Amino acid sequence: MARIISRNVGSISAGTIIGIAAGWASKSYVKRRNQRDENRSLVETIKRFERRLYEAGHIRAKKIDQLKTDINKKISL
Repeated sequence: MARIISRNVGSISAGTIIGIAAGWASKSYVKRRNQRDENRSLVETIKRFERRLYEAGHIRAKKIDQLKTDINKKISL
């Protein structure tokens, strides 16, 4: 009789632990997914800022190259 009870307690305990772990995992997944959706606008803002910064740097590099070309033309004259 004691063996049957200990087996039942063991299986109930294992089932409980598995249930808790599955619930915790699903709750964590949903929480992470919601945080990504909320932070998407922040990520997009950072990407836009980065893109504008790159474009401004690219324009500045073109202006510097043009100045170098102009200076080299005047020096060679």
